[in-house]
Amino acid sequence: SFPMLRDATLRTINEVWPLGVLRPGGWLAGEMRMVLGNGSEVLYRSTDDPEHLRGPNLSYVWMDEASLSTLEAFRILQGRLRQPGYPGKITLTTTPKGFDWVFDEFAREERAGYALHNWSLRDNPYVSLEFIERLEESYDEQMRLQEIEGKFVAVGGRAQFDRDWLEVLLGR
Repeated sequence: SFPMLRDATLRTINEVWPLGVLRPGGWLAGEMRMVLGNGSEVLYRSTDDPEHLRGPNLSYVWMDEASLSTLEAFRILQGRLRQPGYPGKITLTTTPKGFDWVFDEFAREERAGYALHNWSLRDNPYVSLEFIERLEESYDEQMRLQEIEGKFVAVGGRAQFDRDWLEVLLGR
């Protein structure tokens, strides 16, 4: 969503990108677009309505918090990776949210051209050990595995299927 872009993604980019990456005057807020020093453009778009992602020819896509988007948005963005002269790459960063489409696409089985990298919050140089310790005190085991270790788990004790329907299928 645009609020997430503003409150998380753009703030992080402004904190970690070195000075000089952005062309002077290169942030065009009304267009949600940046022009970099080398002339490359960065378009910031929400995946709230995947149909609005159609159109541009892109060389690279980064989906931040991809689990909050849909598989449809991911597939439409894959189809935009057609800028001539570029290999067309897509990167997703996300906190796993159960066994969703990100799990199905990247973790269920190895696929050619896909790679899954898992990092713990402990690997983040911008997060203090004290912060992680406070989270560990607050979270139960499943929440720790998801939020700190970045693992695909079922949080909250909910089954990933409809138990009543399973009973019908099993003839019980």
